[in-house]
Amino acid sequence: MPACPIAPIDATPAGGGALLRDVLGGVELICAQSPADRERFLALGAGRVEDCGNLKFDLPVAAAIPAVPSGREHTWLAASTHPNEEAQVLAAHQAVRQRYPDARLILVPRHPERAGEVTRLVEGQGFSVETWSPGRPPREECTVEIVDRAGLLAGLFAEVPVVFMGGSLVPIGGHNPIEPAAVGRAVLHGPAVENFRQVFAALDERDASRQVADSEALGRAVIECFDRPESWAAVGARARDVIAEHRGAAQRLVDRLARWLD
Repeated sequence: MPACPIAPIDATPAGGGALLRDVLGGVELICAQSPADRERFLALGAGRVEDCGNLKFDLPVAAAIPAVPSGREHTWLAASTHPNEEAQVLAAHQAVRQRYPDARLILVPRHPERAGEVTRLVEGQGFSVETWSPGRPPREECTVEIVDRAGLLAGLFAEVPVVFMGGSLVPIGGHNPIEPAAVGRAVLHGPAVENFRQVFAALDERDASRQVADSEALGRAVIECFDRPESWAAVGARARDVIAEHRGAAQRLVDRLARWLD
């Protein structure tokens, strides 16, 4: 009976010693998610290792980039934010509203049960806040909308021109930018993106995302996106192209596993 193949998500860069080499040497096929992971597995003593790509890229890609809905031209989305990050996002929003007084922010905490806590923080900063509701336009005086339920974020990316991906201005490691990129919305992100380093590297290589260092840089970046909407839309188009070009990992895995499935 041939050894079972495995499809790892990542590979540890550190050496593993003789025992690890023996274990990996008995695996007939390892499907790595990137060239870098392939090299790590080989360095650890693995035998046959193939770069099959990252399964996370296998999302549907929009055939056409959706237009920003009327009235949302100066709305930006902070997705999957964490404690100590919302305050930085709100500081950036203060700066944005100095340039664009009609600017609105849709704030989506990573954990919906924090919505009450985040609402109090927003109100404490002097913003007019309400809960986001599908199909209901915000009140004219509303400056921050908070999403308090899970499962709504994916549908919001096409509703705004600018997306900030949370978990990246605090030491969380960032969250997945593929969903917004797949609909042609490039992301702003902080420096902490190690959870999705390969995805962000693919986007950064094509100038299809933008890193900001802190709240001040975030505010400036959002303003620049609003100042130059055509330029930022072009970044979003490149982001969509990157996702499209990296799809296919699932089929490659099926092709490699066919001998065992048969």
